[in-house]
Amino acid sequence: MKIKNNKVNYKSFFLISIALLILFLLSFGFKQRENNKKSIKAQKKEKLDLETKTIIDTENSIINVIKEDIGIIHKDKICTIHLFKELGTPTILYVYRDSLSLEQLTDRFYLQVHLKNPTLWNSENNKAFIPLDFNARPKEIVIGDKKFFTFKKEFTHEYLDLGNVKHISTGRFKAGRGKSYSLGKIKIQIAPVDAIILLDGDTVKNGTYTVEAGNHLIESWAPTRELNSCLLYTSPSPRD
Repeated sequence: MKIKNNKVNYKSFFLISIALLILFLLSFGFKQRENNKKSIKAQKKEKLDLETKTIIDTENSIINVIKEDIGIIHKDKICTIHLFKELGTPTILYVYRDSLSLEQLTDRFYLQVHLKNPTLWNSENNKAFIPLDFNARPKEIVIGDKKFFTFKKEFTHEYLDLGNVKHISTGRFKAGRGKSYSLGKIKIQIAPVDAIILLDGDTVKNGTYTVEAGNHLIESWAPTRELNSCLLYTSPSPRD
């Protein structure tokens, strides 16, 4: 009888060992699959990180635009609009002061660019203007004790040449309700490369501005677009 019990015990031990081995193999295989999945996810994340464009914070340049009234193309009690280059890219900036109403916070921007010579645009499109409508979240900027809310968009399009811009129409609207803020024709004046730009408060108005020989355009570039006076001197003679 004892011999018989030993045989049963050996048989039970053998079966338990086989079961444990199977469980170990299953556990190892499951763990290996999980490691493979993690490895694939890590590779995908690394690839995504490499392909994602780096976002550069340009808050300081926006502050300068606001503080120094750079590129103002429109100004009223509701909004000031700037057109300037940010990191070499033409950019339009809408600036609200102090606070935003619900419409100013949520309404969509419409931006229509009318061209001086629209021949190429009209030949391939059925609109009289280039539409650059957009949605944007406001960015809050504090300068001293003043608070500003800014919205910006790149002022670019494959048919848009700054020198060919006649004017823009812009404002805010919401589908089904209409416009909450509307501006008519805002002329865009792009100064030539060789222009002498006279800004409001520029000391050149009360001083001397020397340029190289050649033909130059003198232009008043300010919100009022007014030039009070200008005296031109040539050397060595007026003919030069």
